[in-house]
Amino acid sequence: MHGEELPGVRLVAGYAVKAGLALAQEGVRRDEQDCELNAAMRLLEQIQLQGLVLTGDARYAQRRVCEFVLDRGGHYLVVVKQNQPQLYEDIARLLEQPALRGGICQGGTKRGATAIVRN
Repeated sequence: MHGEELPGVRLVAGYAVKAGLALAQEGVRRDEQDCELNAAMRLLEQIQLQGLVLTGDARYAQRRVCEFVLDRGGHYLVVVKQNQPQLYEDIARLLEQPALRGGICQGGTKRGATAIVRN
């Protein structure tokens, strides 16, 4: 997903990178209650997520986005920055595990998601 601001218009688009196609786009409404994250959620409702990998910047590292993708059979890869300190610290702690020094560390969650980190 990618957010773009054009003069007077803010859009969020979903791309099929290998095909070079925009799957869908959603505008950010001009009212005070809307934001790019809400537009992204509306966009995701339009896309069949089964087996797809959603990639996004740090603004999409939100529980509701990730759970939405997982609930529909998709996967996600998002950037995590220090503006989410607990999540950032949890990931940093995972990366400090000795298992990572040799190559791969894998861990599951209650929701069935798996984190695989490769050096």
